[in-house]
Amino acid sequence: AATAAANTTANATTAAASAGYASLSAIQLASLERFAHAASAEPSRHPKWEFWNSVYFSITIATTIGYGHIAPATTGGRVFCIIYAVVSVGLMGFTLAVISEEFNALVKRINRHIDIPILGEESENTVIMFLLLFVYLIFSSLLIQLAYGQGWSFTESFYFNFISYTTIGLGDFYLDGDSGRSGFLLFSAMQLLIGISIVASLVGAVTQFFTTAKPAVKLLELARSIKTFLLLRTGGGKGGGGGGGGTFF
Repeated sequence: AATAAANTTANATTAAASAGYASLSAIQLASLERFAHAASAEPSRHPKWEFWNSVYFSITIATTIGYGHIAPATTGGRVFCIIYAVVSVGLMGFTLAVISEEFNALVKRINRHIDIPILGEESENTVIMFLLLFVYLIFSSLLIQLAYGQGWSFTESFYFNFISYTTIGLGDFYLDGDSGRSGFLLFSAMQLLIGISIVASLVGAVTQFFTTAKPAVKLLELARSIKTFLLLRTGGGKGGGGGGGGTFF
């Protein structure tokens, strides 16, 4: 009787252990299946090396943006990338300089028809560049939001363009040629070059503004111009300034 009871207990223990092992294996199998499904559902984070993706990658290297969403994975590819970058960055710099010169000429033509009393010619050019950059950012952001079909909001498109035009290239947003959007990359590359050229011209204008004279002198001249403009608008004239403000500037 004792032997039979022991055998019954042993069989029950073995059955419980087998059931627990089977249950544990099922849980592990389900976890592996979920992991495999999640991995297969995220293919777009690293776009394929298709033709238009490769073209866009080469442009991001030449412009020093480097989003990081696609990169060479072999030693030979990395060596070639270094050689290509050395050559292409110089050529791209020359290209952007030519585009910037044309943009500066456009700004000067616009400036002939605009007269801002409180600003000098250099300051007027800088203001016009700021306005043109802002308008261009809005225009290109709307195009990306409406035509790209990635589901980006206007704010995300604007953010992406600004980060790209300033060649920061954080990589949290990027364009790729997957899902039938290859042709859009060509347009994006063209508008990218124009945007970078506008930013380069603006940086050059701001730098020239502060290097032709001391910044404090420039700001003081601007403050005096603003004061004169406000006096003329309020009818104060040359002698109507009065008060403490007349002696400060």
